[in-house]
Amino acid sequence: MKTKNKSFMYTGSLLKHMVQKRNNIELDIIELLIKHENHVRGIAKSLNTSHSAVSRKLNSLKKKRM
Repeated sequence: MKTKNKSFMYTGSLLKHMVQKRNNIELDIIELLIKHENHVRGIAKSLNTSHSAVSRKLNSLKKKRM
């Protein structure tokens, strides 16, 4: 029973980390756009991520009307 609880706690902490990471990327994109106008590849280069990931996040933010 103890290993099951540890596994659940570990999975829960990973999920929390993933949610925080996603939100941080969205906030980082917003911060870069506030500082200066930029294009998708420029944002991706600044955040050290792929341009497709940035594009998906921008579309998500647009749908949320942010």
